[in-house]
Amino acid sequence: MKKRFSILTAVIACVLSFMVLSANVRAAGMYDALTEEQAVQYGQQLVQQIAELEKSGQTAQYEDGGVFSGAFDSWETAMETLKSYQGLSDAASATISADSLVINIGILGENNRTATVTISADESGQYTSISVSADETFSEKMEHAALNTVLGMGMAFFVLILIALVIKFAFPPIAAFGKRAEEKKNAPAAKAAAPAASASGATAVTAAPAEELTDDGELVAVIAAAIAADSRTGTDGFVVRSIRRAGRRA
Repeated sequence: MKKRFSILTAVIACVLSFMVLSANVRAAGMYDALTEEQAVQYGQQLVQQIAELEKSGQTAQYEDGGVFSGAFDSWETAMETLKSYQGLSDAASATISADSLVINIGILGENNRTATVTISADESGQYTSISVSADETFSEKMEHAALNTVLGMGMAFFVLILIALVIKFAFPPIAAFGKRAEEKKNAPAAKAAAPAASASGATAVTAAPAEELTDDGELVAVIAAAIAADSRTGTDGFVVRSIRRAGRRA
C-alpha cells in the first residue's frame, strides 16, 4: 500500500512539475531573463520526470498524440539501444534566442552508451518537440558511412546501366523511324527526276572512238629495216605511209 502511494505521489509531482516548468518558461517572456544554466536545469528536471514516469509505467495518460506522447515513444526507442536509464551525463547545453529555446541534455545507459534528449520550446514557452536519440559509436558511424557509400555507388551504376540500355534499345528504332520519314519525304522528288533522266539518256549518242593511226618514227624505222633485211635490198625503194593494226583472226 505504501509503495502504491509513493508511485502515485511521484506521478502527481511529475504532472505538477510539467505545469510549473511551462509556467516558469512562460514567465521569462521572450527568454530575455533566462540564462543557459537555468535552461539546462529545466531540461534536466524534465528528463528526470520522463524517466520516473517511464519507470513507474504511468505514460498512458500522455498517449494523446501530443508532444509528450512523442517524447515517451522516442524514449522507448532509445532505450532499445541504451537498455536502461542510468542517469544524466555531463553533456548539457542550451541555445536561447528571442523567440525559441532549444535544450540538449545527455543521458547514460548500459555499456557506456549515451543518448541526447532535445527539448524545443516556442516563443510562448510551450514545448514544441521532445526527442531522444541514441548516440552512435565509432564503429556504428563507420558502418553507416560504408553503407551510404555502397548505396550511393550502386545507385550511380544503376543509372549508368539504365542510360546504356536506353541508348542501345531505344535510339535505333527512333533513328530508323526518322530515316523512313526522310525517305518518304524525298520520294516524290526522286520519282519526278527519274523520267527526265530516262529521256535525256534516250537521245544521248555514244560516239565510237575513231581509229587512230600510229605514226611513230622509231617504229617506222624498225619495220623498214626488217623489210630491207628480208628482201636484201635497201630502204630507198619504198616509203612507209601509215601503220594500221591488223585485225585478229577468230
